[in-house]
Amino acid sequence: MSLSGPCYGSGEAMKSEKGFTVIELVIASIILVLVLGAAYSIFESSVYSWIKGQNKVDHQQNVRIVLDRIVREVREAQELIETGDTYLAFEDYDGQEITYYFEAEQGQIRRNVDGSGHTIVGDGITGVEFDIIGGQTLFVSITSGQYKLETKVTLRQIS
Repeated sequence: MSLSGPCYGSGEAMKSEKGFTVIELVIASIILVLVLGAAYSIFESSVYSWIKGQNKVDHQQNVRIVLDRIVREVREAQELIETGDTYLAFEDYDGQEITYYFEAEQGQIRRNVDGSGHTIVGDGITGVEFDIIGGQTLFVSITSGQYKLETKVTLRQIS
């Protein structure tokens, strides 16, 4: 019995078979790994940029919210009592003493009413400055990360 045919014949039948050689598969695999690596690198860079941008927006929004609250209350205040580098005390329209102070270790601005409460109104704060100018005007500066917001506010003194 003689074995001949497409599988057992001479080497000519094997040469006409369609397929990939091992070298072609290795080269295709290397190209695929390079393309996937580049795609992952671009994806990772995009995610990092998005997170960095989101953190910046969070810092800006946090500073704006804290500053708006302080400005709103100071405008309605009856009297500015005193300020230090990192604290502010004033009397509100109900005669209560409101104090804002900065806790650097925790990075927080806190608010208390008549010495109690100590409510956190801002977190992630890196610097605060309060200064009374001319008795009725308050300078406020709040920093969070690289974002710094400053303003001056004058009491309305509604009688």
